[in-house]
Amino acid sequence: MNKVTKKLTNSSGAVCVFALLSFVFAAIGAAFDPIATLIHNAVFKHDIDHMFIYNFNDSLDTVYNYFQIYSTSVMLCIVSFVVMILMFKNKGKKGLSSTSASIVIFTALASIPLPVIGMIHRLTNSIMEIKSRDTDQTVFIKICELLVFSIPLLAAFFLMLSGLCLALRLSGETFTVEIDTVSDIQLPAEHGFGQMQEPAFNKGPFTTPVSSPEAVIPAAAPVIPTPAVSQPEAEPKCPHCGSVLKNPNAKFCSVCGQKTHD
Repeated sequence: MNKVTKKLTNSSGAVCVFALLSFVFAAIGAAFDPIATLIHNAVFKHDIDHMFIYNFNDSLDTVYNYFQIYSTSVMLCIVSFVVMILMFKNKGKKGLSSTSASIVIFTALASIPLPVIGMIHRLTNSIMEIKSRDTDQTVFIKICELLVFSIPLLAAFFLMLSGLCLALRLSGETFTVEIDTVSDIQLPAEHGFGQMQEPAFNKGPFTTPVSSPEAVIPAAAPVIPTPAVSQPEAEPKCPHCGSVLKNPNAKFCSVCGQKTHD
């Protein structure tokens, strides 16, 4: 097991406030069509059913058209709600890492291009139409068209501020925890694989694997034949006195004079 050091921090009041503002603006953007319709019908004599949504016969088509126009606001509303709950939950304990800040900032940045393109396109058309038909109702409708794209931009802006504040807190945080990471993988013995080698790492501020782990299969040791060792023959001795016989074929012992063979 290898241990990896990881910084953790808690959310501050600014992080929670920015997350809350992001959710409020995203919720307004997601519900903007009925809100604008109510204001229009209260101010002007001509009542309308929807501000920018086509009233299809099929309700599913109407819902699909709604999400086509307000998709960014709906997505930001869901994301900012989750972020807001997460920030308030970790206000008193250190449970937020750099991964949390990265996800929040990336989501906010990914939500910006579509509203910006739509707002630039609507701004050009709105100015031309207001000049041709200078009425209060036309001005109100064109302002609402710009708000459809500017409100999710504000929600994305506050969401990004929340992520940036969290990243700043992590940069000055001293609280760290150690997390175990698996480095050894034992393959089943019945498949004929040995233990996998642990990858080598460079020592430094960044740990980069030098070589990928490869399975090591132990090679069978070569069998070397052992030469037979001949045992030396025992020297003949006298059965009576135990003296070594100089001549193995001698009939009498040269020491005691007794017969060597019966």
